[in-house]
Amino acid sequence: MTFNLMWGSFEFQNLGFRILSKIFTQTSAPLKTARLVCQFWNEIVLSLPNTGLSLRLDAKYDKNGDPLSFYELCSSADARLAKHISARHGSQGMYDITCKLTHFCDKFSDNVEILELSLDNEHYFKCIHQILTKGCTNLKELQIYCQINPNLYNLLLKSLPPKPKLTSFVLNSASETPIHVLQNFAQIVISASPNLKEVTFTWGIYPDFKNSKFLSYLTISLDNLDAAEIGRFDPADLSRVLYQVGGELVSLCFGEYDRRKSISGSKTWIRKEFRLPRKMPKLKKYRNLLIDVFQCDDVFQDFEKMPALKTLVIGQTESTNSARLHEILQAIVTAGKILGNVKTLKIFEIHDAILFAGLKTAFPNLERFEVDTYNIEDDRGEESGMKLGVVLNTCGGWRRLKHLKLGLPMYPKEAKDFLQPVLDCLKLCKELKTLRMLTYYWFICPSDLTEFEMDLFKQLLLALDGMDEVEIQNFYCTHKSARDMWKLIDSKKMWRFKIFQQIPNKNRFEF
Repeated sequence: MTFNLMWGSFEFQNLGFRILSKIFTQTSAPLKTARLVCQFWNEIVLSLPNTGLSLRLDAKYDKNGDPLSFYELCSSADARLAKHISARHGSQGMYDITCKLTHFCDKFSDNVEILELSLDNEHYFKCIHQILTKGCTNLKELQIYCQINPNLYNLLLKSLPPKPKLTSFVLNSASETPIHVLQNFAQIVISASPNLKEVTFTWGIYPDFKNSKFLSYLTISLDNLDAAEIGRFDPADLSRVLYQVGGELVSLCFGEYDRRKSISGSKTWIRKEFRLPRKMPKLKKYRNLLIDVFQCDDVFQDFEKMPALKTLVIGQTESTNSARLHEILQAIVTAGKILGNVKTLKIFEIHDAILFAGLKTAFPNLERFEVDTYNIEDDRGEESGMKLGVVLNTCGGWRRLKHLKLGLPMYPKEAKDFLQPVLDCLKLCKELKTLRMLTYYWFICPSDLTEFEMDLFKQLLLALDGMDEVEIQNFYCTHKSARDMWKLIDSKKMWRFKIFQQIPNKNRFEF
């Protein structure tokens, strides 16, 4: 009996594909490593519609440091590797990178779908403009982060040929980049791309979207924002932008991520009146992490313009002790109206426990709730009312809540006072699928857990047994207590819970 082990055989290909499929299910397995196993796996990886692989043209990845090696790569490279190109480098290698980028995009012009670039010199802008002018007709995503000399005044770029396949455009920048340069470049890209669906641009530029009929996701970046640049906020120009695209928007975000933002520089600025200019019937997500910047006397009018809203993320910057978030939440609760479509609510920096409880009426159908309160004191200098037991008891009132994430200023000072409040909310724990808790000002448990506290921990494990994921951070205990607690976890086979993390160079564990 003989076996055909050639890669061309159907049986062996099928076996290889099943093995590779198992590897793909492990998110930690890098595809660039899988490519090196054999030609067959390389073929599969390069044939995937979205591998996440990118060809990086950074000088630090050129081990030979030989220009000829790059041109040899161009002559032998599989064209599918040019699908996603990344280039990030300091100005010291500017000419090297611009030449490589220009040559590669010229040779593989029809294959390039994603360009991810970091620019720190005006010549990069000229290079990208030239590349987009001459080719890359199949470009789908353009992501640019730039940090350019503020003394640059004369960079004006001409219009680009149409980019009908470009659907995603990100233009982010450091604060010192001249705003007129960003505005000019953003406008020529947007004007050439009538089918854009996702756009992210930096704070303070207001492109004309009159030809953008399909824009669904609009994000205003707040990276590296300085208080001096709050003056870039022009309510009239922002209203014009939202009036042009608001009817089609599915997502409107002030801030790139669902986490609080910092503003450097002065702690005060002049707030300007702003309200949403039109109804947004398709809007499902609204993120505003700058509510201490905007002035709006009737905030509920804005929410009435979002009848399809499902995800609301609101917060204020870390830079001020503003009471604006409290005022907005109070207005929502006091209005007595119900935002029944909202399934996900994320709030950054709330301190009033009574107001917190009132949110159950305004948002009765929450499935995912995230509260992140960092400061120990509120804007009046009074101690925060966000205590563990109070918060958990309040969350027990949401009938449909499945996912809860709590960031609290401080846990109780005794282990029993931490464990008991969680046990007192057994009804909540039985309904939840995921629970994540952390504190920003943690304490160190000075002694081993008592027999009573260990018994509470046993009860807690049983209470959490039905949950998919539990993560508790910044509760420290002695090494002996951690070891005893781990034995309980091991005996219950509850390893999926993120409960223990060893603290480097210290004889204790984190619970």
